[in-house]
Amino acid sequence: MKKSKLILCLAAALLCCGCMPNTQLEERAIVQAAGVDVSDGEYRLTLQIFDPGDTTENAGGSDAYLLVEGSGASLTQAAQQAAQNGKEIYLGSCQVLVLGSGAAQNLRDVLDYFNSRPQTRATMMVCTAEGTAADLLKVADGKAKPSPAVLCEQELRLAEEEKRLPDCRLIDLLSALETDGWDGSLPLLGVEGRDSDAKPVLKGAVALRGDAPAFELNSEEAQLLALAHSGRGNVMTEMYLDGETVVSVLLEDFDTKLKAELKNGQPHFRVEMKIKGRISQWEGTAVDDLSEEQLTAAQQEAACQTVEELDALLQKLCASRCDPLRFGERLQRRHPKDWNRIGSQNWPDLLPKADWSIDVTCTLTTFSGH
Repeated sequence: MKKSKLILCLAAALLCCGCMPNTQLEERAIVQAAGVDVSDGEYRLTLQIFDPGDTTENAGGSDAYLLVEGSGASLTQAAQQAAQNGKEIYLGSCQVLVLGSGAAQNLRDVLDYFNSRPQTRATMMVCTAEGTAADLLKVADGKAKPSPAVLCEQELRLAEEEKRLPDCRLIDLLSALETDGWDGSLPLLGVEGRDSDAKPVLKGAVALRGDAPAFELNSEEAQLLALAHSGRGNVMTEMYLDGETVVSVLLEDFDTKLKAELKNGQPHFRVEMKIKGRISQWEGTAVDDLSEEQLTAAQQEAACQTVEELDALLQKLCASRCDPLRFGERLQRRHPKDWNRIGSQNWPDLLPKADWSIDVTCTLTTFSGH
C-alpha cells in the first residue's frame, strides 16, 4: 500500500512540473551581443537587446534592437541595473562578447561571469575592441543595419572561415586559461567609416599571457598565427624576384608541424611547414610559359619569405613571454619529465631564452595546373 502511495505521489509531482512557473518570452530581454568595459573598478555592461516592439526603420528580424546599459562594482550589479522593467536578462541568443576598455585586464572575471550563466553558449565568439565596447555596439549611432551584433559576428565568422584569426570562442579561451603551456588570443575589432557608413572591421588580434593582454598583432601577424596553428587558409602575396620582377602568388594549403623540447634547460622549438600554392601573375611573362628555373625561383622566394615572417612572429611571442602556439603544452605531452622539472610557473620566464629552427618548403603551380 505504501509503495502504491509513493508511486501516486511521484506521478503527481511529474504532472505538476509543467505547472511550475516558467519565464515567458515577453518577460525576457533577449541579448544578441554584450559589451564589457571596466574603469576605476566599475564594470559597465552594454547589451544589444532584441526589440520586437520596434516600429522604427530598424524594425524586422535581427535589425529590431535597442541598446541598454548598466554599471556597478561587479558584472552582477551591472546586469541588474541593465535589466529593463524587471525583465530577465537572457544570454542564450548572445553570439558575440566584446571586451572593451579595461575589460581584457579582467579577462578571467568576465569570462567566468558569462560562463556561469546557465544559458550562455560555449560557442559564443569573444573579441576585444580598439576603444570601448560600448562605442563598438553603438556603431552608426545605434542605427546600424544590420545590427552591430550581426556586423561583428559576420566580420568574425568570415575571418574564422578564412583562417585569418586563431580560435576565439568562449570554450577556446576558457580551455587556454585552464591549460598549462597554452595562451589564448583575442580578435581586435575597430570601427571604419563615419556616421551611417561606420562598421566594425577586424584590425588584428591581441596575444594573451595567461589571463592578461601581452601585445597586439597586426592583421598579417594574426593570420600567420592562425595558419601556423590550424594549417588552413588562403594568403595572397606579392614577391619581388631579383629585386624587380613582381610575382603574385596565392598560397592555399599549409601543412604545419610544431615541436618543442628542452636543450640544456632551454626551450627549443621546431616549425615545419609545407605550403602549396599557385602563381597567378608574373610580370612580363605569361604564367603558362614559365620555365622550370623561374618556377623554382618563385618557390624558394615564397619559402624564404615565410621563414622570415615566422621568425619575426616567434621573436615577438617569446620576447613577450606568451605562447599561443601551445609549445608548452606540446612539451608537456611529449616530455612530461622535462615539463615537471621546470614547472608550469617557470615556463613564461623561459620563453625569452628559447631558440628555434624553421623549415619551410613550397610547391607552386599555375592556375591552369602546370
